[in-house]
Amino acid sequence: MDLWKVVTPLFRPIEFFHLTYGQILAENTLGRIYINTKAFNESAALVFAKIKDHAASLRQLQKPSDFLRYISWMSGNATFNVRVDFGLAHYLAGNIREARKIFRELKSDLDELGAESVHHLAPLIIIVGSQLETDPSGLLAIINEWRNQNIETLCLGASCTSSARLRLVE
Repeated sequence: MDLWKVVTPLFRPIEFFHLTYGQILAENTLGRIYINTKAFNESAALVFAKIKDHAASLRQLQKPSDFLRYISWMSGNATFNVRVDFGLAHYLAGNIREARKIFRELKSDLDELGAESVHHLAPLIIIVGSQLETDPSGLLAIINEWRNQNIETLCLGASCTSSARLRLVE
């Protein structure tokens, strides 16, 4: 089994798990680890030993600005998923101007390519883009609902902290 370090933003609906912001934890074993189903506790201890240092660094990702720094190497990526995440992270960091710009570009690309090209993201792009234009502060309630649903679906309640207050900057 390969061990991965993956960051998945919870601020948008998650239809499927993706490894966009992940990397294999490669050491001497190339990230692979054997899980012995007859010795579960020993296998779990081995996995924990391999991931504990990586988990500590990920705990430092507390705010949208931390996430933006973490994914900054993907700046300029043209995929819809990454651009949506950048746009929402900018919004949550309070940079409404950049969020609007990103979602206007996404909407333009969506109009040009057709919603079927990104069927899972098309409704989100339309909802967020419209909300950013008409009622930016109201978008927070929508994002919090998505976040809460993701936390419930992924059983992350015990490990999550509450959302920070939003401060928008025009």
